[in-house]
Amino acid sequence: MAQTIVTGTLRMSSGSSRVTAIPSAVYTVASSTPIQSTAIKGTDRYERYHGLIDVTAVSGATTLDVYIQGLAADGLSWFDMQHITQLAPTGAMQQIFSYTPVGVQDALLTAASMPVGSTSFTIPSQMRVWCVLATGTSMTFSITMEFIRRGQ
Repeated sequence: MAQTIVTGTLRMSSGSSRVTAIPSAVYTVASSTPIQSTAIKGTDRYERYHGLIDVTAVSGATTLDVYIQGLAADGLSWFDMQHITQLAPTGAMQQIFSYTPVGVQDALLTAASMPVGSTSFTIPSQMRVWCVLATGTSMTFSITMEFIRRGQ
């Protein structure tokens, strides 16, 4: 079972909306338990997003995998929209990521690999952030995302 991190709702600001998907905290993983945000709702109103992974401290040799997931049309299944290249920080670092649905963004993400009911690469109505930290390690990090409306 995943460690669920409670997030706030999207806040409107000049046509875009910013949300802290994973708040800054020390995350320690004793097993392969993923860390996930709660669902971020209303994301289908936006055309694209960008975000920031902010690592402020690490303990030991560790890695962090971050997946941005969308809720499929069936309302039950989550699918990977984006997998940010695995991070292996040795200290403080920042990683920017972005997504613009103009076609297949990842060689592994194809129309054939999407769940039934997910027929396009538009932003779905709900999204979440799913993180996997190397077992037996700890890291202090946060993930913030900003959603941008069409024409902005």
